[in-house]
Amino acid sequence: MKRVDLAHWVILTAALAVLCCSGMAYAGPPPCDATAARHAVALSGEVAGARNFGIAVGPGWTFLLEPDRYGWNLRLRAADGVDLSQVTPPFHGTNARQLFGWHFRNRDNTASNSGEINAPQRLRLFTFSPEIEGTGGFKPPRGNAGEVQANGRGWIYVHDFGLADLEPGQRARMVYLRFGACLTWPKSQEEIAAAADAASPRYLDEEIEIFASCGLQAPYRLRAYLLPRLHGGDFDGDGALDSAAPVVRERDQKHGLAVCRSGSRLELIGFDRPIDGLEPGYFERAETWRVQPGSDPTDTPHRRYARDVITIERVEKSSYTIYWHDDRFRARRD
Repeated sequence: MKRVDLAHWVILTAALAVLCCSGMAYAGPPPCDATAARHAVALSGEVAGARNFGIAVGPGWTFLLEPDRYGWNLRLRAADGVDLSQVTPPFHGTNARQLFGWHFRNRDNTASNSGEINAPQRLRLFTFSPEIEGTGGFKPPRGNAGEVQANGRGWIYVHDFGLADLEPGQRARMVYLRFGACLTWPKSQEEIAAAADAASPRYLDEEIEIFASCGLQAPYRLRAYLLPRLHGGDFDGDGALDSAAPVVRERDQKHGLAVCRSGSRLELIGFDRPIDGLEPGYFERAETWRVQPGSDPTDTPHRRYARDVITIERVEKSSYTIYWHDDRFRARRD
């Protein structure tokens, strides 16, 4: 596990506070992009009064804004209630996870904070550690020495806010908040390997064998003109796993899909005849495809798709859902 030096976060947070409190305008929130090695989840919302804000995120976590006397406290709680963000320094005094009204006012509460109050402003950085889940909590190191395990990173950006108690000598309360936020944390080695495999167009020997045993033969050949190269699901509703893959017909380079049902029955889609308005030529123009799980047939709006379905799409142009009905594949334009 990578360790983040506490001193680095102290310096970064202090520099950010100086920038924000000096009156310099921040251009806006940073990007929130996933990478090959890290998850990223973007959030947004608003909260007012003495209410809290909560949303499920990540592997069983809850992102929370809990009401406080002067505004809200940011928390990232694991399923056992432990606040994973409590590793955010500094461990004493003003913290970026405190979204308090007086942070945005000057010392005598007569105008906006122009730098005399040392508190983070619109952009707040925080860290979190999934490693403290189930431990009962985190014991910060003494002083600024030592390290904390913080492989999770996040920010919250204050887009708009409302304040109360603006009379001189009082401490302002934040009573309204509109925000954006981002959480990013490492992917496991298994997740990284799975993502790399899904992005590869090269069929494994066992995948080639599955379709060969199912009856796929010349002039049809597996070719990953769409990624991922393979999808699984129960498309015909018989309770057994089916496999679907992009294929081409070598004599004319026509594109289509091959579905191996239960490992023994081959269905070819998209080559010579339309399926309920889905023309064969659509597969040459398609840009993406996915499998959507079936749902309870009484559960709207998916009442007709009790089985898993395939969606093939020209991004932002059109898409078709391919589904099994009356012993054959049908198609519906979405």
